[in-house]
Amino acid sequence: MATVGVGQVDVAFTPLLPGSVFVAEPAGAVLSYSFDEDGQDTTSFRDTSPSRLNATCTGASCPAIGRAGHSGSALWFDGVDDYLTVPNSAAINPGAAQDFTVALWVRPESIQPTATNSDSDVVEKWAGADGYPYVIRYLNPGAGTDAGKIAVARYDGSGGPNPGIRSTKLVNDGRLHHVAFVKRGGTLALYIDGQPDGETPDTTVAATTNTSALYIGRRGNGINSYAGLIDDLRIYGRGLSGDEIAALYAGAGPLLQLDFEDGWMTGGATVTDQSGWQHDGVLDAGTGDTAGKAVTGQVGVHALSLDGVDDYVEV
Repeated sequence: MATVGVGQVDVAFTPLLPGSVFVAEPAGAVLSYSFDEDGQDTTSFRDTSPSRLNATCTGASCPAIGRAGHSGSALWFDGVDDYLTVPNSAAINPGAAQDFTVALWVRPESIQPTATNSDSDVVEKWAGADGYPYVIRYLNPGAGTDAGKIAVARYDGSGGPNPGIRSTKLVNDGRLHHVAFVKRGGTLALYIDGQPDGETPDTTVAATTNTSALYIGRRGNGINSYAGLIDDLRIYGRGLSGDEIAALYAGAGPLLQLDFEDGWMTGGATVTDQSGWQHDGVLDAGTGDTAGKAVTGQVGVHALSLDGVDDYVEV
């Protein structure tokens, strides 16, 4: 009986047509966090943009590191007292006429422990006073029929215009979702998972800038804490195009990566997709076959041994 081994499977695509989403990451970031830091007590998260605005936390307010993210690791916020602070800077404080893009990955928890309002705040350039250039909020069960959606907005502090958008797509399905809030000229746009999900005129006329720090995981005045994952936060000082948003969502890595590094794989086992796209496979070893299929690999520690008869992985 023939036996074959599989060490790793990567799947990617080469763009053949102009306008393909598989392009380089957009230029011009003024804030960029991968949240891939190592260590048990990380209190500073590196901004790799030219702004060098590291995000910080202290003690119990620090989110948990090392959770599986879309790309590498993500941070997990407990929805009680976890948050990050980014110092105020003109680079991340756009005025009423200045374009911008705020983009990140989120996976909200089904329960938001300290939700006193209908929104659990993911990204807030606001401490509760004056206007604000942008906010990104998750609508918790207190939002009624809008629960599970994303809300984005800006405000000019005049007591009047407060333009915002609520997504039509839900993000409360336990999976990671990409969110992008964009201002291009007189239009605000929301994208979910690389696709347009609403737009509205930007009616702000007075100052949207403020002196508040940028808060990740809650509002600056200490309310509306967010529970869930946050990964790959980026801010741009321009309004990215739809193709660029799609490129941020698609990324440059493989769309499927099965490394078969589980130490014991039998029929029915989940084969985890390491690409970040959550396309996990399931090992089918045929009727009555309970043998372990993990063997010593050529790449990494393990490989998957298939019997050449009825073994296969379905994705």
